[in-house]
Amino acid sequence: MSTSPDDRVLAVLPDLLAELSQQSSRSTVAQREWALMSALEFHAGGKNPLQMARVKIRDLISPEAISQVLAAAEAGKLRARAAPVPSRPGESLAARNARIASFRWLAKQVGIRLPRNLTAEVPLRPAERDQLAQIRLAVDELAADRTDLYRVRSASVLVALYATGWSTTNLCATAVDDLGSSHGHWHIRVDPLDPLPETWSQPDGADWAEAKIPDWGVPALTAWLQLRTKLVERLDGSDPKALWLSAVTNRPDVPPGMPLKPRGMVRSHLKACGWLWAHDPNCTLAPSLETLRRAVHIHRFGVRFSDNGEAVGLMK
Repeated sequence: MSTSPDDRVLAVLPDLLAELSQQSSRSTVAQREWALMSALEFHAGGKNPLQMARVKIRDLISPEAISQVLAAAEAGKLRARAAPVPSRPGESLAARNARIASFRWLAKQVGIRLPRNLTAEVPLRPAERDQLAQIRLAVDELAADRTDLYRVRSASVLVALYATGWSTTNLCATAVDDLGSSHGHWHIRVDPLDPLPETWSQPDGADWAEAKIPDWGVPALTAWLQLRTKLVERLDGSDPKALWLSAVTNRPDVPPGMPLKPRGMVRSHLKACGWLWAHDPNCTLAPSLETLRRAVHIHRFGVRFSDNGEAVGLMK
C-alpha cells in the first residue's frame, strides 16, 4: 500500500474502500469502513474532523499504529458505531463475526496477527450520545452574531432538524406558514408519528401534528426570519414562501432569496461545521445532516433503524 507523504486519511479512505464495494456484501463493507474510521479516530486522539484530517495515511496504515488500535479494541476502548437500540436485545452473530473479520482484514493489510482475544469478540464501549448536545452548542455559537446570514441560517436549520428529525428534502420543503405559536411556544407543523414524540402534540381532529421548537432555538429562528425578510424585499415578485432561502446568485437568472435546495443546505452545513471546528477545537458536531437526523430519531423519538440504515418503526 504505497502512498505519498502528503496523502491524508480523509481523502484516501474512500479509495481504500472502493474495491470492497464491488466484491463484498454491504454489511462487510460497513464493518471494514467502521474498522478504518475507528483506527483513524483512535490514532488522531479524538473524532474532531480537523484532528483526523491531519493524520497521514502512511502513519495510520502501519504495523505500529494498527497494533495500538487492535490493543485498544481488545481492551474495549473503541467507540460503537451507533448507540444500542433498547428494542433490539443485542447484535446478531453475523454482525459480530463481520466486525471480527474486519479487524482481521485490517491486521492483514499491515502484516500483523490478530490478538487472540479478538477472534471471539470485539468489545465496544457505548456510542456517545452527545450529538444532541452538540446541536444546541452549535446553535448558540452560530447565532451569536445575528447579522451573519449564513451562520444564522445554519443555526435555524439545526433548530428545525432537532424539533422534527426531518431530512434535508423535507426541511427544504418547509414553508413559513408551517411555523406557528401557541401557549407561548413555537412549533412546526409536521405529519404525525404513531406514537407521537413527547415534544409533539396533535390538535383534536387535525391530521397534522405540532413539533415544539425548543426555547433555546427560538432566538436563532427569529433572527433568521428577520434576515429572510430582507432577502425577500430584494426580489421582484411575490414571496416564495419557503422558510429557507438562498443567499447568493446561483445562475444569472436565479437571484438571492430563492428557495434553498437540499444540496445548498448540505453545503451550508459543511461551511458552518468548518467555522465551528476552527473556532472551537472541542466541537464534534457531525458534518452530515443525515447523521444528526438519525441521532434525533434514535435519542429523542426512539426510532429503530435496520442494519442498512432504514427507519423501521418506533420503539414501543
